[in-house]
Amino acid sequence: MTRDPEVVRLVVIPGDGIGPEVVAATVPTLRTALEAEGHRPDVTSYDWGGERYLRQGAAMPADAADLVRKTDAVLFGAVGRPDVPEHEHLVIVRENTEGEYVARRPAPYGRPRRQRHHGGGDIRRPAHDGKPGMVRMRYTRRLVRGTGTLAATFACLLLAACSAGSTASGGTGKNALNIGLTAEPANFDFTKTEGAAISQALLYNVYENLVKLDQSGKIRPQLATSWTLSKDRKTYTFHLVKNARFSNGAPFTAKDAAFSIERVSSDWTIAQKAQMDVVDTARAVSPTELKVTLKRPSNDWLYRMTTRVGAMFSRTGVDKLATEPVGTGPYAVRKWNRGDSITLARRHDYWGREPHFASVTLKYFKDPTAMNNALLTGTINVIGTMQSPDSLYRFANNPKYKVIEGTTNGEVILSLNNGSGPLKHPKVRQAVRYAIDHKALMDTCWAGRGKLIGSMVPPTDPWYQNLTNEYPYNRDKARKLLEESGQAGRTLRLRLPTLPYATACGTVVKSQLEQAGFKVKLDQLEFPAAWLTTVFKNADYDMSIISHVEPRDMQAVFGSKTSYTRYDSPEFRALLKKADQGTQQEQITAMRAAARLLSKDAAADWLFLLPNLMVANKDITGLPVNTVSESLDLTGLGRS
Repeated sequence: MTRDPEVVRLVVIPGDGIGPEVVAATVPTLRTALEAEGHRPDVTSYDWGGERYLRQGAAMPADAADLVRKTDAVLFGAVGRPDVPEHEHLVIVRENTEGEYVARRPAPYGRPRRQRHHGGGDIRRPAHDGKPGMVRMRYTRRLVRGTGTLAATFACLLLAACSAGSTASGGTGKNALNIGLTAEPANFDFTKTEGAAISQALLYNVYENLVKLDQSGKIRPQLATSWTLSKDRKTYTFHLVKNARFSNGAPFTAKDAAFSIERVSSDWTIAQKAQMDVVDTARAVSPTELKVTLKRPSNDWLYRMTTRVGAMFSRTGVDKLATEPVGTGPYAVRKWNRGDSITLARRHDYWGREPHFASVTLKYFKDPTAMNNALLTGTINVIGTMQSPDSLYRFANNPKYKVIEGTTNGEVILSLNNGSGPLKHPKVRQAVRYAIDHKALMDTCWAGRGKLIGSMVPPTDPWYQNLTNEYPYNRDKARKLLEESGQAGRTLRLRLPTLPYATACGTVVKSQLEQAGFKVKLDQLEFPAAWLTTVFKNADYDMSIISHVEPRDMQAVFGSKTSYTRYDSPEFRALLKKADQGTQQEQITAMRAAARLLSKDAAADWLFLLPNLMVANKDITGLPVNTVSESLDLTGLGRS
């Protein structure tokens, strides 16, 4: 059949998660979008009837096949299903060797795959043909030009149609900013909820501290204008700002500061609460003067005051922390669409310098391709955490965008359960470390971006040392150690959070371990709730993969035998104590020794350090090159 090469024929099929009413709203929107791309659209809809929907590799009924013979692509309704990534909403229709028309989903760009279909045999997914944004297709020539753009348009428009009136979010205009992120908070209470997602959204934005980290990692004043330390290094005296108020209208005073510090030990439940154990007393001398006395000298305590444990709370604003955070920061939470976005609104009564953006929406994506597409289509202005580094080419040479690449605190570790199961045996842990080819892993699952470190210390910390050669890749040595351990043949459970880097790297880890003689069973746990409960709280796992993004987190992850790693070393804890109490040089020496001990004991395997990869509209200013704190600090962002 001869077709006009300018015409794009698309059929939208109602199904699981999308009904006829959504199709009716989507069709004209798709038509308009395709026209804007320079195509002549022919967009129609088809109703299967009943509850059926298009399946991968399934042959179609005769009437549907007749329709698709004149169709270039099919958009089907799987939006409501969490197991179907957004990039799979576009289905390419192709003819198989038997002359049947079948449904095909393109693989994420640059990753050709083979997949079994329902009738047996296999189908080769379209492969990347070396041209940005294109997928090689034989029978769908109308879509060969600009397939990536069309895929983005189709997926994003359908998602927008399905969320209309329910989870639609994001501000518009020069005073609004929309940022794409990955891990949504389970709630707003970081005093009782583990994980970095809450601090990322709220710290420095809604909550403020006495002191904060600047972009160079130096401690700077925030609610404290200045401070002094006694000669015995045990008493800090803070002088506080005079006119700060909480978002509930209450004034901030030294009594609130003392209350906040003491409350960490009495009310907090997360592992980081131990960082305040060194505090003896916190006392308000006057409304603007606070004295904090430590039990012993501590090199670490003031730094910890820049993290979540140093957040200042109102004495009258802690009753509903999970849903109604009350802070002194320049923003307040205006709206939370669970499963979709958090909107922060600029406070007009803020005591300090007013931030540029009146409204900031943090929009959360489970699928990296959907986040990329959201930037391409203008739904967001910034990709805050790029989760598909192999897609950077779509932005790097486009003058509409800027790409920022730096470093983070995010050590991606292969967590090992030191307390139970096969991995409580040191030789099994050592075998795991020798079995991992870290360079090949990073190249495969994170497009070679990141840094190999071999320890729990990023290069931005003073005691960093390159320990990547402690356990060089050696498959034969791994096999030998596994046999010597007496645990060969036992199955290791690799339990992954549903985070892009974890799932991408998990399959590589599984393959490399199996090549060294291990038996590995992989499963995924919804993040944050299921993973935090199963792995982090109950330690019901053998191995997992997680990025620990909290700064200087060796103690939090490995300093207690009750930590989810179940690492129990009195020698390690003694080194941490020595580092905290000694001189600056003694601190560096002891922390380096502690990192070497962790590596020697194979307490975990450090896969690589996550890079700070951000993509933004070119007019967005103030984005950090390096991520040095838990906070996504919005206060310095602007628009040129």
